[in-house]
Amino acid sequence: MLLALAAPAWAQTESPTAGQSRVQAAGERFFEQGVAAFRQRDYDRARQYFELALDAGMTDAALHYNLGVTYYKLGEYELAGQHFLVAGGDPQWAPLAFYNSGLVANKQGNEEAARRWFERALTVAQDTRLQAMAATMLDRLGGARPASRWNGFAMVNLGYDDNVALSADGEVIVGTGEADQFAELYGQANWEASGKLKGLGAYAGLYLLKYKDLDDFDIADLNLAANWGTPVANWYATVEGRFEYLWQGGTSVQRILTLAAESYPTTGVLQPLLLGYELSRIDDEDPAYAPLNGWRHRVLAQYRQQVQRWRLRYGYLFEYNDRQDLDLGTDFFSESPVRNALRVRAALPLPGNWQTSARLEYRRSDFRDPDRRADGTEATRRDNRWDFTLDLTWIFTRPWELGISYNRTDNSSNFDEFDYTRNLYFIGVARPF
Repeated sequence: MLLALAAPAWAQTESPTAGQSRVQAAGERFFEQGVAAFRQRDYDRARQYFELALDAGMTDAALHYNLGVTYYKLGEYELAGQHFLVAGGDPQWAPLAFYNSGLVANKQGNEEAARRWFERALTVAQDTRLQAMAATMLDRLGGARPASRWNGFAMVNLGYDDNVALSADGEVIVGTGEADQFAELYGQANWEASGKLKGLGAYAGLYLLKYKDLDDFDIADLNLAANWGTPVANWYATVEGRFEYLWQGGTSVQRILTLAAESYPTTGVLQPLLLGYELSRIDDEDPAYAPLNGWRHRVLAQYRQQVQRWRLRYGYLFEYNDRQDLDLGTDFFSESPVRNALRVRAALPLPGNWQTSARLEYRRSDFRDPDRRADGTEATRRDNRWDFTLDLTWIFTRPWELGISYNRTDNSSNFDEFDYTRNLYFIGVARPF
């Protein structure tokens, strides 16, 4: 059973200007017209009025909640879930939003996600009726969760790379200028504990990249990790240990040990904020990769925002490296950059189970020690990199997804040998388990 619409609300902490008053009045009027249309079961007209209220600047959790209910009635479950997620950021609306998010997940056939939402609703709800409804839905889904559970994800892509590159620890070392077709496979299995071990988790992932002709650039990348998360005051904190092993061209080349921590607020206006830190130790399995040996520090800040139908994500990354570097006597190559990166991602659900998204990143890299060359050149290497990705996804039969992607990378450096552009084209299918 889906709960009723919320009553009109407009949060105002300061005396509005005349212009703000007109905007406020317009938003309230559209909101009330949306409620009236909904009560007449004219859900499409209700949606239009609620969206007009959003356009007028109304940002109340009540409005997002009502949009979620309306989209649910229209069968637009993806959009309904997005608005319930926004409404759930307000502690007053969290119990109702969590419960209805469970209904959305259940309609989408994702029983595990539905169970998690109903459990969250049961945990935070103070209303006995809502507690009983959440408990009833959990019973229908098979009662309490087992002591542990598994889920996973698999993806297969075919693609074209117009500048096949040698890479290590996620970074391009040098582009070859050669093009080739490729196939890639990624699979991941996740384990989560519940009961007394709730908060403990682990996962294993394997990525395989196979080129049609350039076998020396084939990649196999194994990831193993264990993590633990727990509430801390009004935050949720997670720590993770991760091991990564990399093969290139059939030869083991590198291993990476990482300790990571991240945290986000569970209530209040900063709820969409995520903060993280990673410390990695990188060591070679092949002497050719020895210059990359050393330490890597990363600090991440990320913020999520919903603007009408758009889901936006902004990020900042700081990276500090202390690597072995490559000293050839007359030539010296620094492998220890200090990096600053800004990222933005926008995703838009489309009719018919389609979604499009775009991601743009700018990264500046300043290497810590001056490079020198045999011709007498000596300068600190500085790189500027732009990276753009465009995705189109279609859920053609749940839970199968078809994905089409384009990625372009453009790196410019004050050392010409590190300039490169790269275009990647993908098409493939993915399925969660």
